[in-house]
Amino acid sequence: MFNKLRITTKILVPAIMMIFLSNIITTYISTNKMEQLALANTKDSLDMLTDSIFITLRNAMNSGDPQIIKQAENDSRDNIKGLKNLTVAKSKETIEFYSPDEKFTTDKDILEVFATKDQKVMDMDNGERALRVLRPMIATSECIMCHANQKEGDVIGVIDLTFSLEEAQKLISSTILSLSITSLIVIALISLIIFFVTKKATNPINDFQVGLMAFFDYISHKSDKVEPLKVHSMDEIGEMVVAVNENISKTVKGLEQDKEAIKESALICQKASKGQIAVAIQATGANPRSEERRVGKECRSRR
Repeated sequence: MFNKLRITTKILVPAIMMIFLSNIITTYISTNKMEQLALANTKDSLDMLTDSIFITLRNAMNSGDPQIIKQAENDSRDNIKGLKNLTVAKSKETIEFYSPDEKFTTDKDILEVFATKDQKVMDMDNGERALRVLRPMIATSECIMCHANQKEGDVIGVIDLTFSLEEAQKLISSTILSLSITSLIVIALISLIIFFVTKKATNPINDFQVGLMAFFDYISHKSDKVEPLKVHSMDEIGEMVVAVNENISKTVKGLEQDKEAIKESALICQKASKGQIAVAIQATGANPRSEERRVGKECRSRR
């Protein structure tokens, strides 16, 4: 199948395929890397945001006033862009001391943070990409003043906040679209350049083929003249065309010489048939076979 394709097609198809695949791979790697960077930057920003909220809520909780704590939560939730959820899961001791009617959390992730005292970050996708951060509030010496039933180092609560990645996703989607459009434009431009370069490079081959067929027509007497092949450039094809032109010139000259020899032989034979035997063929054929026939005819005419 491939062997039947023209040279232009053999060059263009693999080249365009390689360009297309390389652009897809590059775009895919770039977008993945960009998404990772965007997520990493968001997490860094979220860490700073969590620190700020942590300080605000800890100060509010140190006051011991539930209303101040509630107000601090509402202010953080309402004023921070992208913050979808903000709650504080209090420890059992804090609930017993300040709000005995409140129920202790049953969330397994929050319970894990209470147990390990380590911050937990989760990538969530419930129709909207978001990050959930669970940050333990470790009791300090200042906290013990208001949380007399706990000791320093205990977890007095877990900040549970969910930050939307919608803006980051929009930016990523917009960038991916721009990269894709740019890649398609680059593929189209490179393909056009390759097409024109290939066409320019293969045109001499087409002219060579046409010229060679014209030469074969001349040899087989389908045509009475032949023109030299066009020399477009002195590359490998040009050198081959020059060599062929030299051989065409020699062949045409030889054929013309043979024609003259055969024509003169025919004339001598005609004279010999009328009794004129003292004649000789002066023309010399380029083809050895023509020369043999010429000599034979001359010998017979002298008998």
